Amino acid sequence: MAEQDYVHMPTLEEYSKRFERFFKFKRSDDGILEVRMHTFGGSVRWSYQMHHAISELWTAVGHDTKNEVLIFTATGDQWINDVDASSFKDIEDNPDNVPPDVVERDIHKTARQHQKDKSQRSNP
Repeated sequence: MAEQDYVHMPTLEEYSKRFERFFKFKRSDDGILEVRMHTFGGSVRWSYQMHHAISELWTAVGHDTKNEVLIFTATGDQWINDVDASSFKDIEDNPDNVPPDVVERDIHKTARQHQKDKSQRSNP
């Protein structure tokens, strides 16, 4: 017998609550999971926050052994209806707005490195 238990993997009920601001979930008895993007319940407006939520979603869905097939779709008549350009500007203007897990995984130049570069420029 192993000395330690496995790390808990979130269930559909748990990750559907975590991601409810961005996705609606429906899974059939035979493991077909439908994930539908939305923005405030309506058509999708692409944003930095949606981009980040999708990257986190793959981990949660991928670790759920009850999922056999994933159908990834969107609310409304179009895949993405609009873009919230201001959400990207917030990140460009203030890297401190980047969620800590994104910074830690080095998805892009980290906020810490940005701050270090900025401080080196201002304190030669």
